[in-house]
Amino acid sequence: MKSIVTILSDTAAAPDQLTAAAAFCRQHDAHLHVFAVGIATIPTQYLGLGVPMTDGGFVVEQAQARVESLATMARAWLANDGDGLRWSVDSSLVYGAGLGPTIAPATRLADLVILPQLPTVGSDAEDIMESALFDGRAPVLVVPPGGLGAAAGPRSVVVAWNDTAQAAVALRAALPLLRQAAQVSVAIVAPAPHGADQPDPGRAVAELLARHGIRAETAILPRTLPRLSDVLNRHVRDRNADLLVMGAYGHSRLRESVFGGATHDMVRACAVPVLLAH
Repeated sequence: MKSIVTILSDTAAAPDQLTAAAAFCRQHDAHLHVFAVGIATIPTQYLGLGVPMTDGGFVVEQAQARVESLATMARAWLANDGDGLRWSVDSSLVYGAGLGPTIAPATRLADLVILPQLPTVGSDAEDIMESALFDGRAPVLVVPPGGLGAAAGPRSVVVAWNDTAQAAVALRAALPLLRQAAQVSVAIVAPAPHGADQPDPGRAVAELLARHGIRAETAILPRTLPRLSDVLNRHVRDRNADLLVMGAYGHSRLRESVFGGATHDMVRACAVPVLLAH
């Protein structure tokens, strides 16, 4: 992993986010690209009136000031605390629904995008994460408030496996990190009785990992807690894992935003960094 991107949108979260991204880049001798975004939501009275979006008044001005402040903060932080790092900083003002086309070029060639854990309610951070996953097609490492910990060079990793395309993409994206781990647990929660790899769930995953020199064990976890995320979090704690790897949005984003889902829950509540891919 040699090209790492982090996307700043919140001044309060930026220092911890930069700290985590810089630590990851030092571990992997990687280049860090910081992309600051300011999101301007145009007031409804301007919509449908033929008024240019740039005339959205103080809302646009506030967003512009915020993105300039974030970019300035990032450059100052990297100049002071980025010893030995290769880095670059860009910024962009985004209008309304233009986030995806803005995030995609900044992330589609990234080996990894590092973002902070999401708050419990909706925010720009969620839109940014989804844009990186869906528009940039990049794997995303979500870092909790406790920081990166040992996730940049993990000793113990849990891989959540459910035999989906999303899980397979996440598994392949995580291979450089899995190779460093001394312990890898492939966690399968309540496998379907007629799954493709029955009667030995996880066998194909273990074989793939073995070909990469990664020894993994399979853990079949019963669905004994209300939410899938609760089962995974308990297994992460039991394994004293540094990192969780999982596919993102096996259900539609709309369904998860309304009813919840494993991705929705894990990016808000996991105690260790989570590597996601779609």
